[in-house]
Amino acid sequence: MNFYDLIVSGNVECLQVFEGDFAPYSTEDIQEGLDLSGIKSPEFTLRYKKTAKIRDWASVIVPVLSKKFKLLIEEVSNGEAQFFPIIAEREDKMERYDLYVLNYLTRIDAIDLKKSETFGKKKDILYYITHPCLISSKLEGLDIFRLVGADSRIFVSEKLAKLIRANNITGVDLLPVKSIQ
Repeated sequence: MNFYDLIVSGNVECLQVFEGDFAPYSTEDIQEGLDLSGIKSPEFTLRYKKTAKIRDWASVIVPVLSKKFKLLIEEVSNGEAQFFPIIAEREDKMERYDLYVLNYLTRIDAIDLKKSETFGKKKDILYYITHPCLISSKLEGLDIFRLVGADSRIFVSEKLAKLIRANNITGVDLLPVKSIQ
């Protein structure tokens, strides 16, 4: 089975990242996939440059996606995704877009550390996994997930990668990830 690291292609042209608050939580809690179902939906505004192209996928501190991409993720996520609406607008406030912050809850311990490429390993302490090698048998039936030990990155299956390509989701690069049984 093939898996991909879901990464942002190019630069996101934002002027001001966020106005808003997740109190008592933080953006780090979203990066970690903490369940935030008990909070009132925060009100966020994201401002883009007048010339910026609004894409389906961006990462501005936290994952931001369009309604089109949200619907694809809802189709395959088994209820493990939380979406918080934000308002995206051009700096001149002439155009507005409905976007969402994605908080993905599923974190799986499925990295083969011996076969992964790492950065900053000192003795038994691992600082950063640059290119993980996944244990595919632990990921059966999952189309989108986070990995224990791979910071806030989001990974997708071949099934979701095909849907992303077929629906022309913009702002996405799918970086193939090694996997073993």
